[in-house]
Amino acid sequence: MDGRIAALIEKIQELESELEAELAKRSADLRFGLEKGKATFEEEVLRRHREMRIDLSTYILKARCW
Repeated sequence: MDGRIAALIEKIQELESELEAELAKRSADLRFGLEKGKATFEEEVLRRHREMRIDLSTYILKARCW
């Protein structure tokens, strides 16, 4: 039984390492990181988001009324 538990713990640790590597790769692709549990984005991404933002009044005026 102890051998089985040790093997499972080892497998979990391997999967955690694999997950961390995949998350690091993904965050690099999306240009963000985690800082104190919060997502932080590169300045370029933030700038582009601000450019794409529209005012609430513009949104309401362009919205379709069903």
